[in-house]
Amino acid sequence: MRVDVFTIFPGYLEGSLRSSLLGRARERGLVDVRVHDPREHTTDPHRSVDDTPFGGGAGMVMTPEPLFAAVEAVKPLRPLLLLSAAGTRFDQRMAERLATRDGFSLVCGRYEGVDQRVADHLCDDEIAPEGNRILGARARAVVEHVTHNVAEEPEAVEIDVEERRDDVQLLVHASPSDMGRLIGKRGRVIQALRQVVRAAGAAEGIKANVDVVE
Repeated sequence: MRVDVFTIFPGYLEGSLRSSLLGRARERGLVDVRVHDPREHTTDPHRSVDDTPFGGGAGMVMTPEPLFAAVEAVKPLRPLLLLSAAGTRFDQRMAERLATRDGFSLVCGRYEGVDQRVADHLCDDEIAPEGNRILGARARAVVEHVTHNVAEEPEAVEIDVEERRDDVQLLVHASPSDMGRLIGKRGRVIQALRQVVRAAGAAEGIKANVDVVE
């Protein structure tokens, strides 16, 4: 079985794909999981994947162009399923149906979700996994958005996440030439970013902080 996953956080999946039952299934050739980063299909210098909603509205959503381009390049197996709180609940019965296929694919959104055109014209259906939450996802999204827009070499920016129950520490690695920009004069940039990250964490009911490290 082949499973393609489209996500701008491929690092979140690396450990899970190598460990436990899923790791052993991959080693035995029972499942072929391929992770694709839509940022590889952006066309602007900052590799932007977020924008305001099409037709207006508050918040930020994942822009459709990188996702459409990634799917066109990869040609994943269908159905292509969008992970969404508004989708059909993923349960054992759905898992059994998907297991009868040669494969399927997943699209992971960010911010307040994805542009509605992704759901309407790219994906085949929407599903809502129960009990699954990426700790600090909102805080990480904020850090990624800010650092990629401040840095002159956004492709060199990497974000590591250290989790301890309801405590998340985000560690930003960047090109040496961008360290000063990310910290700011008298630490103003990083101090402002910490305030926003703490607020984003509070919205998720967690403590979140961020540091720029070499």
